[in-house]
Amino acid sequence: MRLDQWLFEEGYFESREKARREILVGRVREKGSGEVLDKPGQRVKSGLQVQILAASRFVSRGGEKLAGFLDETGLQTEGYRCLDVGSSTGGFTDCLLQRGAQSVVAVDVGSHQLHEKLRKDPRVELFENQDVRHFSFESGASFDLSCVDCSFISLRKLLPSLIERLRSKTWIMLFKPQFEVGRGVRMPRGVVPERAAWKCLEEMLLFLDSLGFNSLVIRESQVRGTKGNQEVFIQASIEKQQGRDLLHIFRTYDIRGRAGTELTPQLMRGVGKVLVRRLLSRFPKEKKLRVGLGRDQRPSSPELARALQEGLQHPALELFWAGEVATPSLYFGSQHFSWHAAFQVTASHNPTEDNGLKMLINGQALFGDEIRGIGLEVLARAPELEAQPGELPLIDCHEELQASYLKFLHSDIQLDRKFRVAVDCGNGMGGVLARRALEPFCDKLEILFETVDCRFPNHPADPSVGANMQDLVALMKKDEFDVGFAFDGDADRVGVVTRQGRILWGDEILMLLAEKVLKEKPGSVVIGEVKCSQKLFQMIRDRGGQPVMYRAGHSLMKKRLKELEAPIAGEMSGHLFFGDRFFGFDDGIYAALRVLEVMAVLHLDLDEWINSFPEMTSTPEIRVHCPEDQKQAWVEKIKGLFEKDEGAELNLIDGVRVSFPDQSWVLARASNTEAAMVFRIEALTPDRLEELRARMEKSLGVLVRV
Repeated sequence: MRLDQWLFEEGYFESREKARREILVGRVREKGSGEVLDKPGQRVKSGLQVQILAASRFVSRGGEKLAGFLDETGLQTEGYRCLDVGSSTGGFTDCLLQRGAQSVVAVDVGSHQLHEKLRKDPRVELFENQDVRHFSFESGASFDLSCVDCSFISLRKLLPSLIERLRSKTWIMLFKPQFEVGRGVRMPRGVVPERAAWKCLEEMLLFLDSLGFNSLVIRESQVRGTKGNQEVFIQASIEKQQGRDLLHIFRTYDIRGRAGTELTPQLMRGVGKVLVRRLLSRFPKEKKLRVGLGRDQRPSSPELARALQEGLQHPALELFWAGEVATPSLYFGSQHFSWHAAFQVTASHNPTEDNGLKMLINGQALFGDEIRGIGLEVLARAPELEAQPGELPLIDCHEELQASYLKFLHSDIQLDRKFRVAVDCGNGMGGVLARRALEPFCDKLEILFETVDCRFPNHPADPSVGANMQDLVALMKKDEFDVGFAFDGDADRVGVVTRQGRILWGDEILMLLAEKVLKEKPGSVVIGEVKCSQKLFQMIRDRGGQPVMYRAGHSLMKKRLKELEAPIAGEMSGHLFFGDRFFGFDDGIYAALRVLEVMAVLHLDLDEWINSFPEMTSTPEIRVHCPEDQKQAWVEKIKGLFEKDEGAELNLIDGVRVSFPDQSWVLARASNTEAAMVFRIEALTPDRLEELRARMEKSLGVLVRV
């Protein structure tokens, strides 16, 4: 027997039509399970018991859902011209009208579903039997508010065509996980598992971001779906945001912004909450997740680290406190303690006013859309993500971590000679361990700016900038040293200075390390980023290796190193990655020890070694302002400018790099962190470099200069 007929015959309602209406508005529930029985024609199972909820304020339970969201967010709809996509019985339409909406355009693929009272309401313009993807809106159609509540179809299939054909100041979308997850997700009793729903929502936020939506607000619906699915309201806009847009601090490789104004304790608690969701989704079968936490010594770091800990409070998490450590030490702890994740509060070499967060999950650094997705959810959920301060159960592992890290370094590196070494820690976190790490391999060790002071009173702790290396260069020229090392703010990068005071840049340090690797492992892959000198890739070929050019970005490099099972990789910035005898991440102190190892085993004098290669003339990294929507056009211009030159070889892995037979090359790539293009030019002679520069400047109409 049909449900509506059964309810009438059992005396629950005075007519079958009344029963049908009450079923459609969601007032009929199965006793015990609480499942909403919302289909008048469904067959009644044996022994069915039901409960009838009190009369709703609206023609369907959709109105209760929307009212709850509007109450929670305080969004006012009085006087609004609204669109209701997937109007069905009209719950959203009813709610909007009761809250003072001027008019509602209701569009639905079905027919004869809208409640009779709404059909008669002159403020409602109804369009039935209409697939909204092909619906012909009036030319220049514009709404104050557009609501989308559809079943049996994904928002991904609806929104692109909608935003192309109409303008709306505000959008409210009801995310229904049961219609968004892939077919491979099992749904017991029609309910999407919580962690699968979280993952799907994360992907949806990134999709909305790709369409240009911003100002996202997320709230869980106060009324669950018919089978118990937790649905989520998403409020968004496509208007340009003004002033309060913090999404920019969720960068390609980490979170980084001005402490206190952009990166606040409240926001960091929210980051912790969202990271808990990510961890539970990533490790669904783990009952206990082990997470390591560390920080640098910036004035803002204690408060931000505390806020992160508060956000990470969860019964499924076990938190290990590494204390004040360099980033590579924390990453080492991830391997040594078998942590599921490690999070370091640091802004590396940035000014002391800045701070940030580096994130490692399952041994892999987060980057790109993973970090942007965290930002989207944190900013959208801000009020509900606020954690309550409390006592934090932390397992202190600082001393064990430091001892284990040093033990590993001293067991992995075994030298038959000692060196005279100068070091510039730049007052960064390298000062915590540099002396203890290097002393066993030195018969003379002098360290500049060893005291950790993340205000960086002497110079910025960034060895990729020549000006920051001058104190070390002066020391090398003043006294007798074999080699000098400089570390960045969190000690994951290294710079090298020769005995005569020549600075070796990141690609040259990689060449040095490759000398020993390719002797011991002929044919190995060595990865360099697109900004590296041509002499690096030529040297790798000459030594019998396989050079691979790859995109800039330390997170991307770590991933590529693992994919290709390469022993080493490196960047111009001094990030050096080791897949052999190490764990694949970048570590400035370990890289320094590997340099000493090469010098000892191959009996190299660094000045003699580097002078054996052709002297190239090159520009530094040049950044030129470029609007985001013009970046690809600039890349295409440079590609078209040079691609027909005789013998030109193009590499498009990251922007465009054009290499010429005379060993000269040009690079044009979009910056991942700002509205800028990045250029580099290298040639055997200054005249050839200027010739290439002049062609680029003429083509682009801008100066390609520092």
